[in-house]
Amino acid sequence: MKSLQTIWQLKTDTSVIVDVDTGIDDAMALILLRRWLGDRIIGLTTTGGNVEIGKVIHNTLGLTEYLKWDVPVYAGAEKPLRQEQFTHAPEFHGQNGLAERDLPTTKVVSSMSASDAIIAALEKGPLIVIALGPAVNIAQALIARPELSSSLTVVMMGGALAVPGNHDQYSEFNFYQDPDSVKTIWESCDRVAVIPLDVTHQCLLTLAEVAAWPATSETDLMKDLITRWYEFFGTPRGRTFELYDPLAASALTQSYLSFDVKRLEISCTTANRGQVLATETGRSIMWANQVDSKSFKRELF
Repeated sequence: MKSLQTIWQLKTDTSVIVDVDTGIDDAMALILLRRWLGDRIIGLTTTGGNVEIGKVIHNTLGLTEYLKWDVPVYAGAEKPLRQEQFTHAPEFHGQNGLAERDLPTTKVVSSMSASDAIIAALEKGPLIVIALGPAVNIAQALIARPELSSSLTVVMMGGALAVPGNHDQYSEFNFYQDPDSVKTIWESCDRVAVIPLDVTHQCLLTLAEVAAWPATSETDLMKDLITRWYEFFGTPRGRTFELYDPLAASALTQSYLSFDVKRLEISCTTANRGQVLATETGRSIMWANQVDSKSFKRELF
């Protein structure tokens, strides 16, 4: 198993933007990414998804304030590229996206839009975007400035191929939200990796494992969020917390995943919206297919 940074031979100082729809697993992913990447992260771009964009911005600003993290936050997409609205997930993340835990903040969002922040970074050189929600901001940047695509590397959490979706039988939640943006990115960029449900389904976190984490400000927050999730969603429905975004966050620099190259297309039709299909004519995508779940979970906190 190798990191994407090693597979693609990316420079270890390449700038990173993290694109989020900050819910519970996004929060954990951001905590981990700050540890792994530090000052390489030059901004957090936000998109509607798990909850409405206003709540996502508040959660993201509040998290950075809680962590005492001086990183700009950019307001992004309120809706998908070609659809009228996102489908939110309050039943999974709570009404505010963080299981009703409020992270108060006095910080303000940047005056620059999310897509413009991505463009501005690409104008300076190579950029990696880690997309943990619907990928609208990235697609908007590529549509506005297609000539910059050769400088962009995208790591995406989303999709399902050999397992059922988690929105419906065909589609994973992020890819269902905006398959047009996924298609735009796949057709524009040569370096795209996807961390799908095929591997996140193998990476589950129990309350007992959470309780064993040492006490820090970071783990105190995550213990609270995940305990709340189990109380209102996981336990009543017999579900175990799945490490969607944290696993995707690990792919760039950590070596817990293996990948193969698949030729893939994504359905943008109403019937099977967001379904990923393996075809002979699809784009070549780096697709995560195995995970060392035990080692990854030991790395968390």
